Amino acid sequence: MHVKETLPNKCRKKKYAPETYTAKTDPKYPDCNHNSKRFKCSALTVEEVHQFHQLFYKVPDKLVQDNFILKYVSACPIQRVRNPDSTRPRTLSAAYYVKTSNKVVVPVCRSAFLKILNITKHRVEGVLRRFFEKGDMSAENRGGDHRSHLKQAIRDNIKKFIKKFPILEKHYCRGHSFLPPDRVFALIEKKIRKLDTIIHPEVYYDIFENYGTLKKLGVDWHVQDWKQAAKANLKSPAALHFKINSCKRFVFTISKEENVLVKGEPHYNSDVNQSRGICKRGKKISQIRPQNVELNSVIVNPKKLKNIDELLTKHFGAEWKEESEELYLEYYKGLLETLQEGDRVENDKQEEVLEDQCSYHSDAEGV
Repeated sequence: MHVKETLPNKCRKKKYAPETYTAKTDPKYPDCNHNSKRFKCSALTVEEVHQFHQLFYKVPDKLVQDNFILKYVSACPIQRVRNPDSTRPRTLSAAYYVKTSNKVVVPVCRSAFLKILNITKHRVEGVLRRFFEKGDMSAENRGGDHRSHLKQAIRDNIKKFIKKFPILEKHYCRGHSFLPPDRVFALIEKKIRKLDTIIHPEVYYDIFENYGTLKKLGVDWHVQDWKQAAKANLKSPAALHFKINSCKRFVFTISKEENVLVKGEPHYNSDVNQSRGICKRGKKISQIRPQNVELNSVIVNPKKLKNIDELLTKHFGAEWKEESEELYLEYYKGLLETLQEGDRVENDKQEEVLEDQCSYHSDAEGV
């Protein structure tokens, strides 16, 4: 059995590589000895033949060389067809010329022209035929991109969709581009730096209102406790059916029961694991309903509160709590009262423990 070997793509592409249109051999001096008014092949010198040959192969590109042929070959339709029964009847009559060292073109025969340039008659005939049929210069139709134009309509629709978005002002700063919010933050920071001290949140509110829409926490929007809501309904990472650290992709899908399925894949190009529910047994995604976090419900670290008390005492004096209304420090006074209440609760607990220990020892001595 004979197996035909198929060349790889790289070898097949070499057919139209630039090396194809470089000179393979030196030019051949015409041996026709024409020296008449119609042809002057023998009038060419060896140097002129080499110069014309180098001029043709100066640029190893098919389009450039085809246009070179059109420059030094003139053609016209023939007046009489000598062999009308031929499969490929001759339709054009061509005259060939070679440029001399004096920058004068002299007529030569076709054989001399082809030998000097080391090309075939079929290439010359093809260039002339395409030029007379279309009336344009030669164009490269082989190879190249024949698929991108198929999706041109999709690209045009995408561009039309992008143009619908409003145009925003661009801001550049030595190699960096900034979004409009970045500019707002810069203006806010510039305004805040001009103030020596800011002791009340209302000062920030006034600054923010000058550069954007102000929405206060607890009034216009609320913080929701998503952590507790997810913990009550979703599986923990250790309870999943795959190891998170060994996965490169996570695929989420929605089942017919409107539940979320997840799977982790250790590879980028292959799927080997199965999708399973991300919720606990008997739970659904729709049951995740986070509750609003109440204001001032977060317990502040006592060390931070003590640090605030020390800073205010250092800046306004030890009597700042009594003068808090005049100094607009009611916010900090109420914040530090939580520290005092916490200290009282802690002291009460310690006293209860001491009383229990004393009563225990007294009972033991009585026994």
